[in-house]
Amino acid sequence: MQFKETTKSTQLAFKSLEIQVGKLAEEVAKFVATREENFVEVEAHEESLVEEHDSREKDEEKIKEKEQQ
Repeated sequence: MQFKETTKSTQLAFKSLEIQVGKLAEEVAKFVATREENFVEVEAHEESLVEEHDSREKDEEKIKEKEQQ
C-alpha cells in the first residue's frame, strides 16, 4: 500500500512540475518576444538617428559648396 501511495505522490509531483515548466516556458517565450521587439525598435531608432545625421552633413556640405562659389 505504501508503494502505491508513494507512486501516486510522485506522479502528482511530476504533473505539478510539468505544469510549472510549461508556465515558465510561456513566460520565457513572452520575454524573448518582447526583447526582440524592443531590439527592433531601438535598431530602427538608431537607423533614424544615423540617417538624420547624414542628412545634416549633406546639407552642411551643400551650404559650404555654395559659400565657396
